[in-house]
Amino acid sequence: EVYIQFSVDQETKVPGGRYVHAEGMGRSILEAISCGTYVVALRSGALPEVVTPDRGLLLSLAPRDVLAQQIAGLLKAPSPRPAPTDEFGWPTYFKQYEILWGAPHATARCH
Repeated sequence: EVYIQFSVDQETKVPGGRYVHAEGMGRSILEAISCGTYVVALRSGALPEVVTPDRGLLLSLAPRDVLAQQIAGLLKAPSPRPAPTDEFGWPTYFKQYEILWGAPHATARCH
C-alpha cells in the first residue's frame, strides 16, 4: 500500500501582493502515516517535517512522466511498511494544547 498525494505550493496574485497556497500539514497524509501506510508526496508546505525517510518519499515538482518514473519501482515491489503511530492523533494534539495553555492537570508549561 502506498498513499500518493501531489500537492504543490501555488502562488496567486491578490490585490496588493501575492498569496502562496501551500499544503500545510496535510491531514490525509497524517492519517496515512498514522495507519502505517507509506507516503509519496511532493515537497510542499510542512510536508518535509512529517514525511520523513522512514515514513515515505518526498519528490520535487517535475513533469508527470518524470514523477511516474520516480515512483514506478515502488508500485512494482512491495512498499516499506512504517510502524503505525499515534503521534498525529487528536488525543496527542489536545494534550499538547493543554500543556501549552497551562491546564491544571498538564505536566509542563510553555514559556
